[in-house]
Amino acid sequence: MSNQMMVDRYGEKRARKPTPARFWIIITAVVVTLAVAWGIWVQTTQDASNPEFKNTGYDLMSSNEVTVSFEVVKKPDATAVCALKAMNASGAPVGWKEVTIGPRDDNAQVTARTEHLFITSAAHTAVVDSCWGKN
Repeated sequence: MSNQMMVDRYGEKRARKPTPARFWIIITAVVVTLAVAWGIWVQTTQDASNPEFKNTGYDLMSSNEVTVSFEVVKKPDATAVCALKAMNASGAPVGWKEVTIGPRDDNAQVTARTEHLFITSAAHTAVVDSCWGKN
């Protein structure tokens, strides 16, 4: 079929209007605003509910006891719970303990702790598995 026959049968193809630049500027501004708002929201909720922790060491006291040393960074008036885990050479857990770290009076954000953990068999290492905020 020739081009003229197509035009006769279906009519002229309408030209599409180009999207105005103002539309793209508005869309970009909305996306950037939403991204910034989301970033601020993530930062503020992260601080309140997810304390950060750092393992600083462990000591194998005996065949049934280990100590775990760690630091927790949280808001001074918040309470955190940290799960301590001792593992054997294969990485299987041989001890577990949850420790509550309460509010501080001195407004310090970092709390250093050393906790005893009883184990069921020889441990190869001991670490803080996770920490979370307590309501």
